[in-house]
Amino acid sequence: MNIRHMRFLRTTSCLVILSCLFVSCKPTQKTGGHPSSKPEINTVDLSRRFVDACKEKIKGNLELAVNGFNDCLHLDPSMAAAHYELAGLYNSQERNDLALDHAKYAAEADPGNEWYLLLYAQILQETHKPAESAAAYQKLIKLQPEKLDYFYGYSDALLFEGKYKEAIHVYEEIEVKTGPSEDLSLQKAKVYERIGETEKAETEINKLIKDNPGETKYYVTLAQMFQDRADTYKAKGNKAKENEAIEKKHQVYLSLLKTDSANPVAHLALADYYVGRDRYDSAFAEHKAALSNPDLDIDSKVKVALSYYYASEKDSKVKQQCEDLCQIITTLHPTEAKGHAVFADFLYREKRLPEARTEYRKSVENDKSKYVLWNQLLIIDSELNDYTDMAPDSKEAIELFPSMPIPYFFSGLALIQQHTYTEAIDILNSGLIYVVDNKALESQFYSTLGDAFYKTREYTKSDDAYDKALAIDPDNSYVLNNYSYYLSLRNENLEKAEKMAKRANELEPANVNFQDTYAWVLYRLGKYDQALEWMDKVFAVNADPGAVMLEHYGDILFRLNRKDEAFAYWLKAKLKGGNSEMLLKKLADKKLYE
Repeated sequence: MNIRHMRFLRTTSCLVILSCLFVSCKPTQKTGGHPSSKPEINTVDLSRRFVDACKEKIKGNLELAVNGFNDCLHLDPSMAAAHYELAGLYNSQERNDLALDHAKYAAEADPGNEWYLLLYAQILQETHKPAESAAAYQKLIKLQPEKLDYFYGYSDALLFEGKYKEAIHVYEEIEVKTGPSEDLSLQKAKVYERIGETEKAETEINKLIKDNPGETKYYVTLAQMFQDRADTYKAKGNKAKENEAIEKKHQVYLSLLKTDSANPVAHLALADYYVGRDRYDSAFAEHKAALSNPDLDIDSKVKVALSYYYASEKDSKVKQQCEDLCQIITTLHPTEAKGHAVFADFLYREKRLPEARTEYRKSVENDKSKYVLWNQLLIIDSELNDYTDMAPDSKEAIELFPSMPIPYFFSGLALIQQHTYTEAIDILNSGLIYVVDNKALESQFYSTLGDAFYKTREYTKSDDAYDKALAIDPDNSYVLNNYSYYLSLRNENLEKAEKMAKRANELEPANVNFQDTYAWVLYRLGKYDQALEWMDKVFAVNADPGAVMLEHYGDILFRLNRKDEAFAYWLKAKLKGGNSEMLLKKLADKKLYE
């Protein structure tokens, strides 16, 4: 159990070692008498090699440095400084066995050298030898009793070894030197909790709370301690103890609210507590209090609002609660895009499209980088048939996301509605190249190009675009209807038009516009009785037909020699707003013109 992560200087500067080296190394003098049993050491050569190895280490040439220090050991196997440097280098390369051997030699060769001993202690700890590491830290404490890091290193080793009470004794030694501190109390509490002395663990945290009653994190630490216990008891199937721990956690947050009644952390924790006990009204009250605090971060608020969003789909009461929370967020944080986005999603799901669009617009005003929000904004423009807003919205989306195809599609659609067909064709063709692995969207692009080309009287291109759309999606009822209608107006490929119009009505049998198209294609084919049957279907369900449908009905009646009735329907068409030259001529002459 490693409570405190220690950071020590891994290596001492080569220059420091060199300064010691030059003091201790003196040239060997030749003397008379019997020759020595040890080979003579050329200290000048040794020092040069050591300096060169240090230089390579400083430059980052670690393999050259390793080779250099090993050369030093060939000259003098007892050179502690070279062993120390090799230990550090091997340790950085995770060659643990070699690192440990060299660190041990250096520490034993020069037991009074603090840095050698420290590296040895660290490597022992890293190689999972806690007992030896603890012994090394004890020696360091004797060498440097004022350095608290060595006490912490010693306690870490004891903890790793499982000697928890001994580690606590070390903390108490530190406390004698430094006085009480947050760090020590928290570490002691964790160890007490680990060995099951839970009351002592609570005492340590309660001391911090008593000394710092306004510090939220201590309450959170104590509450988390109780939550961990609850999880442990739950895993063991001890429901009574689990509930006891949860109730203690509950009391911690109630205590926090006595000190800070608006504390959002406490309110959120209490909300979770009430949700766990199916007390949803109480939970909402706590959530509302938490979200009403301007200091609670926007991400936490959005997370709560989303939980209500998902829970509210089939519950009218929760829907209202969700809306209330979204209103709080967007009021307190008007420049936070996330809050407006969640509110917009809620309003869109509830089919409150104008309000949803307002929130999406506020969201993109505050953060233009989220493509999904622009996409949703354009979808609402489309659902509202608001091509006036769709035009600038799609234009800005294209500027921000030039490789996304959907804004081009909506831009083309808006331009068609504004009768700027050539520009619509250009923008649709520009967007089409970005459609990848999306056949449905590709079909929509081609069908819309078909509409635009028809308006510019480029009929061959229009037919080609419709054919491409149908090749991708043969049952695209919109294309089947429009294509067949335009062919009938041109009096071309009427058999093909009839098949397409028939299929469109099979796909959408209740669509009166499709029924009108089919009737007109039949009329063009001279199948007047069938045409009348289909127009009767239109009039049976459409109590307020438009001018075009009325005129078509009149034309069919005229062909069936029901001329007075035909004239009456042409007149109705005019009263409905029909003012084409052909219609006016029919009325003037009481004759059919095509």
